[in-house]
Amino acid sequence: MRKNNILEIKNLTHTFINDKKENTVLNNISFELKKGEVLSIIGKSGCGKSTLLRIIAGFLCPRSGTILINRRRTHKAY
Repeated sequence: MRKNNILEIKNLTHTFINDKKENTVLNNISFELKKGEVLSIIGKSGCGKSTLLRIIAGFLCPRSGTILINRRRTHKAY
């Protein structure tokens, strides 16, 4: 992670289990957000935009991957 990154997402994956089936909504997502940058998240309904935001905010735990906010890990994947 570079010093000026305020957010770093590495290999983020998340799945939901419905009716005993796994539904992967985020698959190996990685990006960095540097201080002063603006990020827009766009996509079709059901593609995982809100899930990504809930994971970054700490309301959900990802299946795998790392989230760093100001170089600090926010949680561990389950």
